[in-house]
Amino acid sequence: MLAHSPSLHEKQQGVITPSINTQIFRENMNFWNMNQGRQPFSPKKTLSIVGMAALFSLAMPAQLFATQYSEQTRLTISANNQTVKEILYMIEGQSDFRFIYESGKVDLDKRVTVNFKNQSVEAILDNLFGNAGIQYEITENNFILINPVGNSSKDTKAVAQQQKRITGKVVDKNGEPIIGANVVVKGTTNGTITDIDGNFSLEAPGNAQLSISYIGYEAQEIAVNNRSQLSITLGEDSQALDEVVVIGYGTARKIDLTGATSSLSGDKLRMKNSPQLSSQLQGQMAGVQITRSSGDPSAGSTIRVRGVTTLSTNDPLVIVDGVPGSLMDIAPEDVKDIQVLKDAASAAIYGSRAAAGVILVTTNRAKDKGFHLSYNFEYGIDKATTKPKFVNAAQWMTGLNELFYNDGASSLFSAYSEDMINNYASLHAENPDLYPDTDFMSEGLKNSTNHQRHSFSLSGGTEKLKTNFSLNYYDADALVYNKSYERINVRSNNDYTINNWIHANADVNLMYSKNIAPHTG
Repeated sequence: MLAHSPSLHEKQQGVITPSINTQIFRENMNFWNMNQGRQPFSPKKTLSIVGMAALFSLAMPAQLFATQYSEQTRLTISANNQTVKEILYMIEGQSDFRFIYESGKVDLDKRVTVNFKNQSVEAILDNLFGNAGIQYEITENNFILINPVGNSSKDTKAVAQQQKRITGKVVDKNGEPIIGANVVVKGTTNGTITDIDGNFSLEAPGNAQLSISYIGYEAQEIAVNNRSQLSITLGEDSQALDEVVVIGYGTARKIDLTGATSSLSGDKLRMKNSPQLSSQLQGQMAGVQITRSSGDPSAGSTIRVRGVTTLSTNDPLVIVDGVPGSLMDIAPEDVKDIQVLKDAASAAIYGSRAAAGVILVTTNRAKDKGFHLSYNFEYGIDKATTKPKFVNAAQWMTGLNELFYNDGASSLFSAYSEDMINNYASLHAENPDLYPDTDFMSEGLKNSTNHQRHSFSLSGGTEKLKTNFSLNYYDADALVYNKSYERINVRSNNDYTINNWIHANADVNLMYSKNIAPHTG
């Protein structure tokens, strides 16, 4: 059993300085600031520790103070089949000790059962790491460095010693402070935000990289390079502000747009595998409520842009490439982007049809004269998340009897007799029609099913004619027996340039669908 050697303390002679590191982060290091379940360091507590450190720095070596604290501190810990990591959490919760270990070299997921009463931290760690080939060392700041036997802890100590306070200010190109900008040490969760004057302050290693970001501005990464004061200027994200969106009567840049709109690119739509375009919009647009009430592949979703506003239809108006249409007729693979006009200004363009909002769908077109060919294939296995457990007839009758009895019936067998319940299995075997006991859930639902999707597109052309052709096929079997859905979409978008001032678009969209469903009578 590996015992903790006093020589580890004797090698650390020196004087405590009135500076105590409370956070340590590095990309390939894990520092446990185990504050879960207790309050973090308070300023008063930190100041008291600093004052105490300064007092002892005048009277004795630093390591003597650290040794004295570890010897005087007594801990009571009881745990049953918990990980070593959780035990160390408990130690931090009862003391000022902080643990540092090198990621990938120390396994702290081992489960142990311990019961320590009024024990020192050395005794506890000897018990946890004695047979695991792990050594530990307590520094003057009550950091406990954990390493495998034979590994040097110099790098770990260096990280603790290099930790420093970094302050700075974040402004825009006009020198105005940016309030609420995120300042994070790259590769860690150590971060802060700027105050009303654009200032920030945080603890970080001298060789850290700071990541600064704010909505509407370009993110930056700044190397600290052992500096204590930083001045950072963020530039506006002009690309996002110059993005062109469709607004019904043309296009406009986002920076010039005053109406309420939401936009979604076709790339995000293709991240989902729902066959219906309306279902793929779910959860993708702010202010657009999409409700899917059925898992049927042929079923769409209910879309509400402004809620329920009339007693008649509340469905938004759908415009596909400038022509009124339906989301059910469009394959998600053909969509370039979608814009939703949410405010009343859209009524000035489309009239009363826009009372419930407008959805503008733009499909893919040939971008240039180059030839482009693409094919995508998807195959998936579908399985129900959970299925209700079957209750047989005898269990159902017993439950119904208990229901009636709890409602005031005089007997526990008021609905079904005890003899009926006990003999139902034999009665079912003799006459299953008169005494049924069928698991209809298993009879009506499959354990799993599958779907497949094929998408083929071809685009190209000349200076006078550019064409984008697409063919999409979707086929899925439902979890319900004798139910399936098959759909074929064919679209051809053609752009003609007759002369410099006459242009024409000719779009063709064909859809074939086949929906097989069991007869419900």
